[in-house]
Amino acid sequence: ELANYLITNRNASRYTNAPGFFLPNPTIYAIDYGTNQADSSYHAFQTEVRRRFANGIQFQANYTWSKTLSTSPVNGTGQTRFDPYLDNARPGLSKAIDAQDLRHAFKTNVVYDLPFGKGRMFLNSANSIVDRIAGGWQISGIYTWQSGNPFSITATRGTFNRAGRSGVQTAVSALSEDQLKKLMGVKIAKDGTVWYVDPSIADPTYGIAANPDDNLGNTPATNYNQVLFYPNAGQIGTLGLLAFNGPAYQNLDLGVAKTTKILERYTLTVRMDAFNAPNHPTFYMGDREIGSSNWGKITVTNTAARTIQLGARFDF
Repeated sequence: ELANYLITNRNASRYTNAPGFFLPNPTIYAIDYGTNQADSSYHAFQTEVRRRFANGIQFQANYTWSKTLSTSPVNGTGQTRFDPYLDNARPGLSKAIDAQDLRHAFKTNVVYDLPFGKGRMFLNSANSIVDRIAGGWQISGIYTWQSGNPFSITATRGTFNRAGRSGVQTAVSALSEDQLKKLMGVKIAKDGTVWYVDPSIADPTYGIAANPDDNLGNTPATNYNQVLFYPNAGQIGTLGLLAFNGPAYQNLDLGVAKTTKILERYTLTVRMDAFNAPNHPTFYMGDREIGSSNWGKITVTNTAARTIQLGARFDF
């Protein structure tokens, strides 16, 4: 970033030699070159169990275990389809788990006609009034559980490349990635703040994990357990790109329906569906810059609040 400052602020009397000192081609400061160069790979194991509708019940369950790698793992999914290298001479630095990687995914659905009323196991010989009340009930549900999204712990100060090309630069840590993962998990503080990273490694006053001038060679902060730092000048971060996973996602939708035969030719079906039936929040953790006051905090949910839908259908 110092080189960027000297080059962009040069004039006839100051820093005139900066381009020749820092740039491979002194006549070109920066150039965007777009090419179809990225690639990705996807490997998965998939299994499914299915029961076709019989005796009033059908269900389906499937599980996928997968891994997606990409050389354009972060911004390549954006509208511009542009993912700049942190270091043009080392494009391999960009190879990582893809932002859309979904390591584990389990989904199941079931439809069950309750065994009451004429033609069913129970109350088969009930009169028409009892049959209209007790018969014709159906319940259904869809459940989803899947791994949390990958995210990075970033330190976007321009220590190696300029700041505009350092958006995916990761932080330096005194801990290993496995040790950092042990500090992760949803925690709700007494003031209602939702944390995903142990708040003990964040500044209690400002919420940050490191100041811009903090590097591993400096004395760590004394008012909190500082384990994250910015890279030194000319260096890049040591943590992996998209090396961590946010909270797992889960959702349960439930439905109940009642079909009543009014006359021989007329049938009324009333249905209620509850989306996110338990009204359970699933939290989302995106990339976190160690100098942000939102470092380690969860500010977004991955699911909407419970929604109830009512419907009716008249068949004739």
